[in-house]
Amino acid sequence: MVEKSEVISYTESELNSRHIGRSVVSKSDYGWDIKVRAYRDVGVYLAYRKFRDSLKILFLDWKNYVDEGLVNRVSVLVMDTFLIRRSRGEKVSVPQPVHKSSLVEVKNTVDGLLTMADFGDAVFGDPSPGEIIQWIHNNILIRDIDPKTAPSPGAYAQLKWVQESKENKADFYKTTFTKTIPAKSQIENLSKKNDDNREHFSLLDELSGEVQDDTE
Repeated sequence: MVEKSEVISYTESELNSRHIGRSVVSKSDYGWDIKVRAYRDVGVYLAYRKFRDSLKILFLDWKNYVDEGLVNRVSVLVMDTFLIRRSRGEKVSVPQPVHKSSLVEVKNTVDGLLTMADFGDAVFGDPSPGEIIQWIHNNILIRDIDPKTAPSPGAYAQLKWVQESKENKADFYKTTFTKTIPAKSQIENLSKKNDDNREHFSLLDELSGEVQDDTE
């Protein structure tokens, strides 16, 4: 897209000196006017504006307001990368506005939304609370869990929530996971029964059954 009758061609070094490829992303940043002038000189300013505007539908916060800071960073990153690659002689195309249909698809992916088909037979799963807790515990450090391996869609959703932050993980271990730990009275009862020379494994089986009943 040509915006001037004569478009200037800058080397990578000249682009860098005009803040291309640097973290200058908005009017409040020092050197923004120099970067914008460079965009105009090389003939991409209008393309940059159109690309930036097309991202607004994607970067909405939970109040449905546009995250202008994120839009600025992404649009500048994409355009600067294009200019630097072009200055190196690579055959690259000017970034184009993203179509709404593509943005909706990407947004769904960002939000973690899945279809019923993604879960396969797991969509019909009906695990007990104890089974869900144990599955989350076993997979809490695993990246990219296949939804089809989850006990149910709800269990998968809980795992993803736990993995979102250290705070959520700590909350899981402090509250939910403690439900699988036998109460002090149960442990004392186990000790008394063991003194009566009953089989150790049968006592564990009985205690396991009691814990499962408590979680349902």
